[in-house]
Amino acid sequence: MLKLLFFIVSAIPLSVSVYLFLRYKKLKNNAIHTKGKIVKTISKITHSFGEKRTDYFPVISFTDTRGVKHELQADVGELDEKNILIDSYVDIIYQKDNPENFVTKDNFNLFFPALAFILFIAFITIAIFIKQ
Repeated sequence: MLKLLFFIVSAIPLSVSVYLFLRYKKLKNNAIHTKGKIVKTISKITHSFGEKRTDYFPVISFTDTRGVKHELQADVGELDEKNILIDSYVDIIYQKDNPENFVTKDNFNLFFPALAFILFIAFITIAIFIKQ
């Protein structure tokens, strides 16, 4: 039963890994590089390992190649609001046919998909070696 549980749970990081990798690949293939301006922050209360905390997410304003202005919340937040500088400019990368799919250049990497895939491998390995 425990073995089956680990196999089932392993599907979660695998799904996250595949989703993030495909998003990265789609962004990379259709990438538009531009500057965006941080216009405000949004605070959200989250639960992490049973504890409540507040995360702060920058809202970035930019204009796409068609001249349409977007004001969107970034996916990656900060624990300290002081780390987000209002009115500062950041390099962003957005998908040409869907500007709402964007990331800041600092967060455009394969770290999270790789980490999720490593978690998948860990759960599968544990499941294989569990004695029943």
